[in-house]
Amino acid sequence: MKKSFLILVFSFISCFSFAQWVQTNGPYGGDIRTIYSAGSDLYAGTKSGYIFRSVDNGASWNRLNNGLPLDAQIKALAMNGSNLFAATGGEGIYLSTDTGLSWTQVNNGLINHTVISLLISGNNIFAGTTDKVYLSTDNGNSWAPRDSGLINNFIYSLVEIGNNLFAGTSGGMFTSFDNGSSWVRISSPLLSNREVRSILVDGSQLFAGTTDRGVFLSTDSGVTWTAVNSGFPITTDVLSLAKSGTKILAGTSDAGLLISSNNAHSWSTVNNGLESVSSFWSIVGNTNDFIVGTNLGVFKSPNSGNTWVKANEGIPATAVRALSISGTDLFVGTYGHGIFRTNNNGDTWGEINSGLTNLKVLSLASKDSMIIAGTEGGGVYISTDYGNSWNQMNTGLTNKFVTSILVIGSDIYLGTEGGGVFISTNGGNLWSAMNNGLTNHAILSLANNGTYIFAGTGVGVNRISIGGTSWTNISTGLSGAATLSMAISGNRVYAGSSGWGVYSSANDGATWTPRNSTLPLNTLTVRALFPVTNKIFAGIAPHGVYMSTSFGSFWSSDNSSLTNKLIYAVAVNGSNIFAGTDGSGVFINSSILIGIDETYDSRLSFNVYPNPVSKEEASLLIETELSFVNGKIEMYNIEGICFHLDYIDNAFPTKVSLKGMAPGLYFIRIYDERNSYIRRFVIQ
Repeated sequence: MKKSFLILVFSFISCFSFAQWVQTNGPYGGDIRTIYSAGSDLYAGTKSGYIFRSVDNGASWNRLNNGLPLDAQIKALAMNGSNLFAATGGEGIYLSTDTGLSWTQVNNGLINHTVISLLISGNNIFAGTTDKVYLSTDNGNSWAPRDSGLINNFIYSLVEIGNNLFAGTSGGMFTSFDNGSSWVRISSPLLSNREVRSILVDGSQLFAGTTDRGVFLSTDSGVTWTAVNSGFPITTDVLSLAKSGTKILAGTSDAGLLISSNNAHSWSTVNNGLESVSSFWSIVGNTNDFIVGTNLGVFKSPNSGNTWVKANEGIPATAVRALSISGTDLFVGTYGHGIFRTNNNGDTWGEINSGLTNLKVLSLASKDSMIIAGTEGGGVYISTDYGNSWNQMNTGLTNKFVTSILVIGSDIYLGTEGGGVFISTNGGNLWSAMNNGLTNHAILSLANNGTYIFAGTGVGVNRISIGGTSWTNISTGLSGAATLSMAISGNRVYAGSSGWGVYSSANDGATWTPRNSTLPLNTLTVRALFPVTNKIFAGIAPHGVYMSTSFGSFWSSDNSSLTNKLIYAVAVNGSNIFAGTDGSGVFINSSILIGIDETYDSRLSFNVYPNPVSKEEASLLIETELSFVNGKIEMYNIEGICFHLDYIDNAFPTKVSLKGMAPGLYFIRIYDERNSYIRRFVIQ
């Protein structure tokens, strides 16, 4: 029976309590990998693992993810009667019997869980994976491979004409005449060993979209093929094909959207409204219009493809790269969708892209009514009216890949990918390089502590005095990895690395100490750091948001409600923490600062007592019902220095000696490879 004790809870977690993370209502948009039409309903699947449904032809969308895994890319959707199937990249196949309201995994017999195509043929359900085709004849309850004749190919597309099945693969086109039991490669030299990414069936005709060879047409069930590429940019991937009325639409990678009104004999581009889109993953053709799923969300054409408008209302699946707070407003920079602004904590968003001709925003900074945006390839844009309009201001800026921005007084500093650091002393009208002594010109982050400017580079950190003329490499103690983020809190400098976690320095970067003892043991890519008074927040992929109140010695988190843990940006405004994700927009967490309370609690993971403990008692007892495999006990002082290490024998309560320890605040940690628990205690 578990015992309960009266304890003074100085626990690491209770000092700061994370409330629940909630996804805000935007920004809208996202990387839409598949669009599927089922009667009057439309379904959209995203790269970040969300499924949305529209009942008004794309005017608005609702998310349907109950039962779906986190971050499993939705590759394909298909419906058989009232049963909706979703193919995922890594988690297999999911089934919904209630139009997407809830989902159940149906992987019995499915060995390869990376499913990229689906086909419904009567009562047969075919699934194409990265190596073979599977068949289910019992509504997905079980699957069996149907790969005789297939040669370890990616099955990009599955269609049927009559009793014949066709598979577009990474190794050409295959056909089956016996319900998938055996497959034969189509021998046409036009398609032999050619990557076939998409297939369109139009009556007895087959259209094949390929990689680097354009579109091909067969009118005899795939026996012979003809190239139909007049006006078509053939050096591209044809990712999708669809037909509406007499028009055929072809979606490509990096070559736009093309349309044909004469059975593919000639093509022309139809990119009005789609200028920033690079990948057209999926197309649905309705009676008089098209709907396309792209890397920048859903677009709709009401006039057969002549013009296009965004149709993302209700799809908060953007890839956020930067956050900036100005007053009560939060500005969000996204990769491909430009900049958004909210003044009500994400309940509503406004798209503010007037004059912003490059929508791949990598960095943001603000000062009063001035907002500065760094982009990928477009240089820097500056708004002096709170983001309502933007001006591109690149005079003297020789590298247009702006990863980071720092404002000190009237001076603006830019970090660029490969071009080093630039400075403007006149509001961005003219930029000058300041790279003397800089050891690496790939600048990924910038920070300043009032005395120095710190530049996180592709290899370590450099430093320069404010107003100085030469940089110094200050990477002693760092891993040598890229420094993706930097922040200043008090007299400490923090550096977030690629794969090696967080480092801190108490001597202006002269030496660095890793601060990862209570962070997850696997990959620690720290893309975001944000300081608030005596706290530091870290966005760590793929684990979520962490907070430390002990100079990084210990970290706390509660990311269970954070459904996307690929964090690229963190910002704090008042009691609200904002997390910008890669593919799920912005999350908000209204944190609650809790004081140190004397509590009676039998639910704690483990208890330490007495707490406080007198110096004369010289020992501490640990009580828990947890079990550890090769567990350890560690004790740290407030500076994060470990001075006690012992092994757990699972005989509790366990006595820990405090002999020789001075009065003060300490941390005790018990952990193994699976779990880690921390408590604070005080010696009086």
